[in-house]
Amino acid sequence: MIITTKRTVPYVLRRERELPREQQTTFHLRALTNSQRFSLLDMNTVQGGSASLRGGTMAQTALRIGLAGWDNLADENGSQVAYAATPGKTLIHGVTADSPATEDTINRLPWEAAEELVDAIMNGMTLDQVDAKKSS
Repeated sequence: MIITTKRTVPYVLRRERELPREQQTTFHLRALTNSQRFSLLDMNTVQGGSASLRGGTMAQTALRIGLAGWDNLADENGSQVAYAATPGKTLIHGVTADSPATEDTINRLPWEAAEELVDAIMNGMTLDQVDAKKSS
């Protein structure tokens, strides 16, 4: 299958999948290109025989590149949270991205949601059929 970053995949957090649809937040995730994946893997470095993992930088970069939007994300007051992206090609920690989410945008996400989204993005969003049905 050809990799495309133009198509997005809807993703609902595991903790929200049993909620009624109108209460779920749907995140729109896009695939990373092979070049982006390789650049992210380069953030894992070996120095002087010991491994040094820049996992936070790698996760933040993956989230900014792979998160393409959302529907129905509310703040603590119930107001809808706007998604914002940096227009055009942007360099994030040495990785080129097309219209990535802004830092302010990803900082609005709860930590647990950000972790789960990074996992989905980094693992290629290869949802099995059960997860795909639950998250759509």
